[in-house]
Amino acid sequence: MQPWYASARNRLLDLRQHPWGWGASVARELPRPEPTALACLALLAADDQPTSLDTLELIDASAEWLGDLQQADGAVGGTPDLPEMCCPTACAALLWSQFSAYQRPLAAALRWLQQCDPSAPHAPAHALPGYPPRRGAWFWNEPPGGALDPAGIAILALCRNQLTGHQRIIESVEWILARASHSDGWHAGPDRRERSNQVSDVGYTGTLLLTLRAAGLAETEQVTQACHFLEDALPDTREPERLAWGLLGYMAWRARPLDASDWLHRAYIAAPDVADSPIGLAMLILADRPATFPLLGVRPALPEATPRFVSELLGD
Repeated sequence: MQPWYASARNRLLDLRQHPWGWGASVARELPRPEPTALACLALLAADDQPTSLDTLELIDASAEWLGDLQQADGAVGGTPDLPEMCCPTACAALLWSQFSAYQRPLAAALRWLQQCDPSAPHAPAHALPGYPPRRGAWFWNEPPGGALDPAGIAILALCRNQLTGHQRIIESVEWILARASHSDGWHAGPDRRERSNQVSDVGYTGTLLLTLRAAGLAETEQVTQACHFLEDALPDTREPERLAWGLLGYMAWRARPLDASDWLHRAYIAAPDVADSPIGLAMLILADRPATFPLLGVRPALPEATPRFVSELLGD
């Protein structure tokens, strides 16, 4: 076990400042759904052996808290005070997918992910003044510049639960392929007809490669070009979340790079404030652990890229 990895796992546990989960940073103590769900997934992936009972109890408390945030239509709000911010729904669904005890909230979340209309407002009657109407999970027309992509996570959640043939997935795959760069991956930011001057984003490209693999896509020219882009970009990527998503997306199609552990170690010790970021720590752990792929329901394209115990979990 790499020394940085053990330190990152212990630090992630230390950052749990609330009985229900993790905040966005050490300075923000109130728990948030996205860092809580990702931290729980990282703890599940952290050990090759069965997760300890103490850790499972922490994860169960977080999964139950996410259920308390779920609304009548199945969406999971950002916090009790921000019910209209429903991007966390897919992250919660990914966590609930790991446990049979949460099949009811999982089913409701999956229905919402399948049915929500990205072009229509979903503002509840008690929406806070000054906040925009609630948006769906499918932000394809304005993909974010950050590491967490709502639509990509939604695809992972649906595919994790055997919904790869859903029309929303088919349309999303077509959307992704149509907007790939001719020479590298995908850029994060508002979709524009003129993309020649835009630089592809490592994390966003990795997320989309991961979701394309989850959807069962055979390798295309766009996938090949994106993998070439990541081969060049990953060694120089320092930001933990972008590095982690980029590496996961690459390993969904190619063998794990020999220097991957060194890149993750460098990001852990060099990135500013990573020790205070639950999402950053969780993503580094997830990118390092082979068990992450079965947790996300992704079967890597290359058999040699999948260790034996992961193949067994996937049913090979």
